[in-house]
Order: sequence, then structure tokens, then C-alpha cells
Amino acid sequence: LLEAPMDLIGHSFGATVALRLAIEHPEMVRSITLIEPVYFAAAKQDDPDAMAKYNEQNAAFEAALAEGDKETAARLFNRVWGDGTKWDQIPEPTRAYMVDRIGFIPASSPFLGEDSAGLLAPGMFDRASMPALLVEGSGSPKAAHAINASLMRRLPNARRVSVDGAGHMVPITHPAEVAEAIRDFLNDVPLA
Repeated sequence: LLEAPMDLIGHSFGATVALRLAIEHPEMVRSITLIEPVYFAAAKQDDPDAMAKYNEQNAAFEAALAEGDKETAARLFNRVWGDGTKWDQIPEPTRAYMVDRIGFIPASSPFLGEDSAGLLAPGMFDRASMPALLVEGSGSPKAAHAINASLMRRLPNARRVSVDGAGHMVPITHPAEVAEAIRDFLNDVPLA
């Protein structure tokens, strides 16, 4: 067992794992930093119009998956959620890795999109009363902004930071800005 609660930092899907841990086991968590969490279920509940627009924009990706065209699906996914590198400029082994794992996206939908863990049930977010930092890129998909807005309303002790000129891969493309935001946040978190 932990001697002291930990500071969790997660990006994208990893941020949703950190969020779930903070809600289900708050005694283990001193603070959480969620960088572009892809917890679509929260935004779907709070901002259905933004999520409807995202789903429209995502239709080609969904169609490629439905047709079994994993390469096109991976390319389209990377275009929205990647770091801006063109598909043909990504090294072949990395592209192959993404193509082989693109099925993870629809497989994670029950948790990310439909709240299969029940985190949106009344009172659940109140359990995560530890300090929380929500980080996003100013140029990220609108769905990412809607998610952070939803989480900001739900988390009782949260602050939100936007990194100018960054997209979803903000910790990779803008590491200094993200590190500074996390450092400033952790400096304000009381010792356990």
C-alpha cells in the first residue's frame, strides 16, 4: 500500500484512467493533472451539440473502421488527434503500429463515450475533491474543449489551462509550457 497519496498525470486515454482512479480511490490521490482527457461521455451529457458536430466530423473515420480499412482509419484519426505530422512523413514502423492498434479506439467506446464505469452518476465526481489541473491545447478539437469544460464543472477543486498554438499532443509539441503549468499547479498543492 501507498505510504502517501500520489500525484497523477495523464494524457488522452491515460488521463481518463487517472480520472477514474481519482474518483474510485480518492484516498490514493493527492492531485490529478488531466491533459486532454478523452472522456467523451461527460461532454456528450453537457454539450450534446458540440459532440454532434464532432461525430459529424468523425464520420469518415467511423466509415473507414466499418469497412475494415484500418490504414485509412488510422490516418484520419492521426489527422485529428496527432501532432500535425503528415501521415506519409511518419516512419513506416510507427504507421504500422498505429494501424495494428486502431481497433482500440472503438473498443474503448463503452467507457469513454458511454460511461460504462458509472462515473457520471450523481455524487461520483464529488469524491475527487483533490486539486485538479485540466490542460488543453488552444488548437485542439472542439470536443477536447467541451470535455474539459464539462470536467471543470464537475470536479470540485479544478483549474484549467490552455496552451496557445498547441493541439491534442500538447505534452509532446509544447513540453516546456506543459511542464511549467504542472510545476505551478503542484507548487500550490498542499503536502499530504
